[in-house]
Amino acid sequence: MALTILVAWSVTEVARYPWIVCGSPKGGLTHKLRTLVPVVTFPLGVVGEAYACWRFYAETHAQLFTPTPEGARVAELLLGPLRYAALLQVAVNLGLGPVGYPSILKKACGRGGRRKKARANGTAHAAASAATPVDGALAAKGERFTH
Repeated sequence: MALTILVAWSVTEVARYPWIVCGSPKGGLTHKLRTLVPVVTFPLGVVGEAYACWRFYAETHAQLFTPTPEGARVAELLLGPLRYAALLQVAVNLGLGPVGYPSILKKACGRGGRRKKARANGTAHAAASAATPVDGALAAKGERFTH
């Protein structure tokens, strides 16, 4: 499972960085890679991470609850919080992963992303529709910042 997580993360980043470095108009090759690759890698990463955390939680049960003379208390102190953090990660991945996936699909189909309103002159984006303060400041000056 660790390999699945690593591959999903790596492929996502390799597909994302050319878009960040080179930029691309909507519909360009780097834009398509950036939006289409997560359609496959996001579910693989979410499920792989949840499974790995669940395995850690289940396999540390024996270490925590097998009586040993000296190491039981140390194992409980160290593994206890990690086990519950892993269990929380499982809940987050399986609970919130499906919530985020539809927006990834919308972007991949070309129906997602930020909606921008054109100003009266048609060249600048309205500051009110900007996603960040930097975008808003640049939009007010008639400039555009591409992420």
